[in-house]
Formats: sequence, C-alpha cells, structure tokens
Amino acid sequence: MWTMRTLMPRSTAILHSCSELRRRTRALSNNTFSTTLCGLHPLVDVAPLFCVGSPSRRETVQAIGAAMGERGYFYCENVDILPAEYIRSVYQFSQRMHALPIEVKKAFSQRGSGSYTGADIGEHEIEYEVGVKASACSWDYSPGKFTLGTESPRYPGEDIIQPTFESVLTELYARQNTLAKALLGAFEEALGLPRSTFVDMFQHDNLGTVRLIRYPGVESTAGATDKGIGAHTDFEVFTLMHQDAPGLQFMPRHTEGDFQWVDAPVRPGEFVVIVGDVLERFTNGTWLATPHRVLQTTHARSSIIRFNAVAPDVLVEPLPQFISDENPPKYTPVTMATHMETTMRNIDKGLGAWDEKTNRSTTATYRYINGVDHRLAN
Repeated sequence: MWTMRTLMPRSTAILHSCSELRRRTRALSNNTFSTTLCGLHPLVDVAPLFCVGSPSRRETVQAIGAAMGERGYFYCENVDILPAEYIRSVYQFSQRMHALPIEVKKAFSQRGSGSYTGADIGEHEIEYEVGVKASACSWDYSPGKFTLGTESPRYPGEDIIQPTFESVLTELYARQNTLAKALLGAFEEALGLPRSTFVDMFQHDNLGTVRLIRYPGVESTAGATDKGIGAHTDFEVFTLMHQDAPGLQFMPRHTEGDFQWVDAPVRPGEFVVIVGDVLERFTNGTWLATPHRVLQTTHARSSIIRFNAVAPDVLVEPLPQFISDENPPKYTPVTMATHMETTMRNIDKGLGAWDEKTNRSTTATYRYINGVDHRLAN
C-alpha cells in the first residue's frame, strides 16, 4: 500500500538505472512513492514507470490514480529524460526566442492556427474568461497536422537563430513523448482499463503541442482586472506544465463546492501533470479536468507547456467501464477535432471557456447534438 509523506522544497534527484531505483526503494521502503509537496500538492516518484519489471510500479500507479482523482494534478519526480539542467537550457533558448525583434515574430505569427503554431505576439492570445485579457506571448511548436488553420507551420531557421527553433523543440517534444507515453500506461492501470486503451488513441508521435510562454511583469497588480492567462481547463487529454517563477494557480477538484485557488510551487526539475477535458469525458467524470490560471505578477515569468491530444478522428465519449444504470453517460460523443474546433470557435465568438457564476470550466461539459455544441445547433 502506498503512503504519503511531506517534503520541503529540494533539488530533484535523478535516477540513472533500475538498479539504483531498487537500491533507493529498499532504503526508503514505503515512503517513496506518493507524497504531498509542502503538505498540499501531490508529488509522485515516476521512476518505476521507466523500469521494466519494477516491483514499485503498482504503488506508483496507485499514487497517480489517487492524485488525479482527488486533486486533478501531481508533480512528476525523477524523470531522467527531463532533468533540471535540461529544462533550464530550454528556458534559456525560450528567452532568446522572445527577445527576437517584433518584425521577426510577426513574420511567423499564424492567426488562422489558433496560436498553436508559430509565434503568438500577444495580440490574439485566447480570452478564456469573457472580458479578461491575457498578458502573455508564446512560441508554439506542433510537428503534426493537428492544427486549426490550413497553413503548414513555419519556424525560424538558422538565418535567424542557432540552434534552430525546430531542432530544439523537436528534441524537447521527443523527451516529453517518452514521459507522456509512460503516463498514459499508468493512467490505464490506475483506472482499471485494458492495456493500450489510451496509447492506441495516440497513433502517432505528433499529436501534441508545445508552448514556450513568456509573461511580462507589470509595475503594479493593484486593481488589475487582466491576468497572465484567465481561468480555464485544457481542451486535450492531459497537459505537462512547468514554470520558472510563481504565478500559476490550481483549483483542486477534491471537494464539491470548494472553489479555492492555490498557488503552484516552482520545482526546477519537475513537470506538473493535469487532467484535460477529454480525459474527463473518457472517464465520465471520474477524473475531472483541472481548472487553472496565471496571475499577473510584478516579475516576468516563463513556462513550458505540452498539450497531449488523441488523434483528430478519435470519438471522445465515456468508456464502457465508467457507465452503469446508476451512472449513465454524462457526456455526449464528439471527435477530438470537433471538440477543439468548437472550443476555439466559441471563444472567438466571445462565449469564453469559464463560467464565473459557477466557478467552473464550460469546455469539458459541452453537450453536442450531432457533433455540434448545443448552443450553436440553432
């Protein structure tokens, strides 16, 4: 049985082999697998997911299931392929990209793609909360065709920056893929699903999007109505998140009616995993999409975000394992592509993605009629 322990912030330890994992397991006994970070935020040592035959895998999977079900997120500890020093190098590259002249950024800005490819120069960042403008700029990378526009992505070449944007982001994407696939397998086990239930929906390695986001600091936040990014849930299956300075907040979903925002700690070597809309729909609400937002701050900050979607033609609906006479389907069927397109279209129409009256996201629970959001069906 996995147990909980409380950690104070510290540097992330990197495990380099299965033998080291077994040694550490013996040394720490039952206190290794799932923890709370400063008594509040779940922290899970995911190293056993990368070690075939690890005796600790079951406890790790249980810890992930508890964190996702009770809080909606957890910090990933001990991911060899994404160590703190590598993440730091990505932030350094991100700073160089955001320091490029505005003329260069405009040349790669692709409005028709919904800010998912090229450079978002801050003039069309998504307005999740109606009337609340975002204060953020991003460089986005998506190797596949799952974008909302018709243009193919264009990225700065070696004539603009070296190493090139595509080479740096391709490596980051590949490293994150390794973690993402391991997590998908853990999700299947934690939810009692057959092996490859989720993995098979990720038919290729190009179904995600990486965002290198920059939030400029402001002189004062007193009386500010704008945010770094407004409250919302992510539209895909799950998201990997990292920040280099405070500002990110979560609304844990463990208690119905508890709408308290909590500050997310900064952990140099650990990505946060959060539940997205599609995972909520697949599980019929067993795991709820995680509300989050970014506050405006007087300090500048950056983040690395990786969205993970299923193939565009995958039908997203409650899986049979989560349906019964006592628990009928709460969500209507829709393809991944249609859900993304509907969400972006609703935001463009000024409908937003957050209901401030109920403190709930609106995107996870869209009711589709023949594949169309019921609000637009007429």
